[in-house]
Amino acid sequence: MTADDSTLLLRYADDHDETAFAELVQRYLNLVYFAALRQVSNDSHSAEDVTQTVFTQLARKAKSLVQHPSLAGWLHTTTRFVASETTRAERRRFVREQEAYSMDNLSNDPDGTANWEQLRPVIDDTLNKLSKSDREVVLLRFFANLPHTEIGQKLNLSENTARMRVDRALEKLRGLLAKRGVTSTAAALSTALANQALASAPAGLAASTTSLALAGAAKTAAAITTTAITGKIISIMSTTKIIAGTAGIISVAATFLTWHQWQSNAELNSEVSALRKQTAALQSENQQLAAKQKSIDENTRAEHAELMQLHANKGIILNQSSDTTTAEQKNKNVNASGSVSARTAPTEMMSVDLAAKKAGRETPTNTARTLLWYLQGGDVKHAAELLAFEPPEKEKLKDFIDTLPKDLQDEYGTPSKLIAFVMSGSPKPLANVQLISETQPDDYTTVQHVKLEYKNGEVREDDLKFHRDVDGWKQVVSPASVDRVITYLKRKQT
Repeated sequence: MTADDSTLLLRYADDHDETAFAELVQRYLNLVYFAALRQVSNDSHSAEDVTQTVFTQLARKAKSLVQHPSLAGWLHTTTRFVASETTRAERRRFVREQEAYSMDNLSNDPDGTANWEQLRPVIDDTLNKLSKSDREVVLLRFFANLPHTEIGQKLNLSENTARMRVDRALEKLRGLLAKRGVTSTAAALSTALANQALASAPAGLAASTTSLALAGAAKTAAAITTTAITGKIISIMSTTKIIAGTAGIISVAATFLTWHQWQSNAELNSEVSALRKQTAALQSENQQLAAKQKSIDENTRAEHAELMQLHANKGIILNQSSDTTTAEQKNKNVNASGSVSARTAPTEMMSVDLAAKKAGRETPTNTARTLLWYLQGGDVKHAAELLAFEPPEKEKLKDFIDTLPKDLQDEYGTPSKLIAFVMSGSPKPLANVQLISETQPDDYTTVQHVKLEYKNGEVREDDLKFHRDVDGWKQVVSPASVDRVITYLKRKQT
């Protein structure tokens, strides 16, 4: 009996069974490759790159995906995300042109038939609008090319029930396509999708993808080991001056350790020996500077103790409303083609229930609710996982963290943890939020314009920005909030 997806993933994750992983690649190669090909303007080279990236992510996340209910769905979603990130601007231009052409041809087709070239520009976006269960059976039947018997086995259904599920999902897909001006019969749509399922990915792609994915996963594991080694070296250098002076050497050492996984033992030993000599010299210098630093540490310990007490009493005052407020209602004006307007204003303001709760990350509002739940409970670790930054703000916070006392760095040593730490101590509670409008610049960004009402009577409007990654939505910390955090903490240290 053929092993199911979870069994193969578990064999690879626990036993490093490369044969099991190769079977998964063979099983879903066509699904991923042709989904990528549709979204990179039929560029076969780019499609192969996207395919290899997706299976590399599968290898790296194998352990966490063992219990995933729909591996086909995860692969399809990840393919869309990787392809979009790789060729976003060019793909959008191409899709708009081809979609306009396809809708014109299909709407003027007197026979109500469909062919693959007409469906290709719009099929993936339309598939994403189906429910998870409906999208799963369509992907398995028409893109993974599985018979109804195997679909039933995967979903614990009889063959006849699986066939009925496929037919119902296909009819829903046809209805969604019709709303976008793409009209055809269910039989014509089924034929077009079935013909696509008969296509095969380029010869040799399965082998090269398996090899690169396994090598990428192995490289990640080696990088983690290297990070642990260099972390031990850094831990013996407590002063800022020594850390700054040796950062370049440690970076080179980490690069050497990773690279020499592929070199001979003799060359590796030579480099390690050189690194040990350099480390010994730095340790000697560090001991000399430690005595000078001791008096400075004693002067800063009192200020840091005060800062930690403020956090324990939740006495930090910081205007972080734009990063903790959530809005429950979404108001979007969808035009005939299904696109979202730049900003839509409802006829009247909609009150939003601010009761914090764990709501997941499937929508921006759910992310905001979950973030508020963790912040109110003082759960800095999990709140930090829901925060994102623009690159300039992230680098600014990293530079600032290097100036903080070592014990504060150890506990809140990442930008997201530091922001969550400050946000969790804010005593300025909200009374109500009203959603005024919502902007969706692209598939991975949402901005909610809201009216904030505080319990002290203050009323203001602000924008909350969210970004979607493979695992869901995160709330983006604004540049103004980053500056306020840095200014406040600097003031507390002086």
